[in-house]
Amino acid sequence: MDRTLIGIDIGTTGLKSILVSEAGEILAHAYSGYALRAPSAGRCEQDAEDWWRALVKTVREVASGREESVAAISLSSQGGTLVPVDGDFRPVHPAIVWSDVRCEEQRRRFASRFGEETMYQKSGWKLGRGLNALQIRWLGDNRPDVFKRAALFLSVPDYISLRMTGRAAVDPSNAGINQLTDIRRRAYDPAILDFVGIGESRLAEIVPSGEPIGNLLPAVAGELGLPKAALLVSGAHDQYAALLGAGITRAGEALIGTGTAWVIIALTDEPDFSSGFSQSVPAAGNWGSMVAISFGGVSLDWFRTSVASSEREGGIPYS
Repeated sequence: MDRTLIGIDIGTTGLKSILVSEAGEILAHAYSGYALRAPSAGRCEQDAEDWWRALVKTVREVASGREESVAAISLSSQGGTLVPVDGDFRPVHPAIVWSDVRCEEQRRRFASRFGEETMYQKSGWKLGRGLNALQIRWLGDNRPDVFKRAALFLSVPDYISLRMTGRAAVDPSNAGINQLTDIRRRAYDPAILDFVGIGESRLAEIVPSGEPIGNLLPAVAGELGLPKAALLVSGAHDQYAALLGAGITRAGEALIGTGTAWVIIALTDEPDFSSGFSQSVPAAGNWGSMVAISFGGVSLDWFRTSVASSEREGGIPYS
C-alpha cells in the first residue's frame, strides 16, 4: 500500500483532518466543530479536550481502511491560545483563546516598562490585551494557584504534540504569535520571560516547520488507530501554513484567507515592521506579512445562523 499523510487543522471553532497521498491527491477529509465559551464580557475560553476529541474522531474517519499506510502527520492551528498543563499533561485551567481581551492591566504594565512598540519589534505581533505572554502574566496575578500548578504553559500545537508524542514542540510562526519570542532569532526572549515570570523550562521547544517532532506514543497510536511508527512533523500557524497549501512560495505572492478571521497574507524576503502588519516565519519561504479582520468569519456565521436561518434549518448555505 502506498504511503499517505494526514494534515490536521485545529481551528478556533472546529477541527479538520485530511488524508493525502504522497503525490498530493486528497483521499479523504472530515470536520468536527466545538464551542467557544464566554464566561464574562471580554473573555473567551475553550475546553482543550474538545480539540482532542475532534482530532481522534476525524483522524479515525479519514484513515479508515488505510490506517497502516499513514507515515506522517502535521498540524496547522489557531495561534495565541493558552493551555496551562500539569506534569501529567492535564490542563489546569480552561484554554484562554486568542480573542480573549482580559489582560488590559498586564498590557498597561508591559507598555509602561518596555514601550508600546517593543512587543511588535520582538515577536512580530502588536501588543494587545491577550495572547500567551500577557495571559500567563494574568494567571500569575489573578490565579496564583493555577500559575503554580502549571508545569508548562502551552499553545494549541505544542499541547497537541505533547499529547501525541510526549514532546511539547511549537513552530516559529506560532511561537511568534504567542509573543514570548524574539522572532528574528527564533528563540525565547529573556526580557519578555522576566516580565511574564517564567523560564524557558516551562515552555515548549521551538522546532522549525518541516522538522520531525517524534513518533506517536503507543497509547495514542492505538486511540487513533494508526501505526506507532507514524511521525509527527512540525507544522505552522494556520494562516502561515495556508501560504504553502495555496502554492505560494515566491516573495510578492499573496493569499486572501477566510475562516474565523479573514486575512490577507503575503510572502516576503525580509520582515517589514514599518508596515504595521504582523510578521512571522511561514511554513515555507523567508517571511510572511499579514493583516486580519479578526472576527470576519465569526460574524458571517452569526448572521447565517441567527439572522438568515428562518428559511432553512441551520441557516443558509455558505455556497
